[in-house]
Amino acid sequence: KFIKENDKNIPIADKSTKLYEGCGVIPRITSKKGITSVNYYISQYDGTIRFVDEQIGRIVTELKRLNLYNNTLIIITSDHGESMGEHNYYFVHGHNLYDELLNVPLVISHKSLPKDRIINRQVRSMDIMPTILEIADISLPESIEGESLLPLIKEGEYHARYAFSETKEKKSIRTQDWKLIYDASEDKYSLYNLKDDPQELKNLVNERKIEFQTLKKKLHHWLKIQPRFLPKEQPLDEETKRKLRSLGYVQ
Repeated sequence: KFIKENDKNIPIADKSTKLYEGCGVIPRITSKKGITSVNYYISQYDGTIRFVDEQIGRIVTELKRLNLYNNTLIIITSDHGESMGEHNYYFVHGHNLYDELLNVPLVISHKSLPKDRIINRQVRSMDIMPTILEIADISLPESIEGESLLPLIKEGEYHARYAFSETKEKKSIRTQDWKLIYDASEDKYSLYNLKDDPQELKNLVNERKIEFQTLKKKLHHWLKIQPRFLPKEQPLDEETKRKLRSLGYVQ
């Protein structure tokens, strides 16, 4: 992320809000010492990225020292992005399905792969596991949903056109150029042309009816065939509560 040229201050969420609520406010889980400067929190995020980068460098250096680097498959990715003010959300994730949260880095390094190749097209997190298996020459299970990226990396074919994402209330389907978001809590749809409107600001549901109906049909078909796992609620022991509290997940 970048430090915005014109810094601004926004209020910190009050105690009546949830820890992670960050629409128009700085979430309580993020706030520090009453600081309201957006740039301050962006700089802290940038510092964390730099720290992670340094640790990756340490691992790579050690692999080379041990003469293991050339036989090691390295994959760097993330589970989600972070809102830095886009769509009026600040320093939160999991509340919406805009690209600032869905787009994540994916770096794959192995001696069998071409160096410095950049692929500017949509792939899916579920494709990482089958990619690892194919590089390791392990047979892919028949029931696997993902698709190995190895052919794509080697300038071959990649067949997955659609990527699906969901939160508790929101679901989305994304292609290279289009995204449809469905908010189940409001029974509302938002359609974006990612090529012309990468910031997802103009809802085209009423203007591009063919694209809307096509993606809507595919999204609801995907939702229909997805297995639903209902977790069993179990009481937390004190040690688990302590660990979650230290991470900010519970109060």
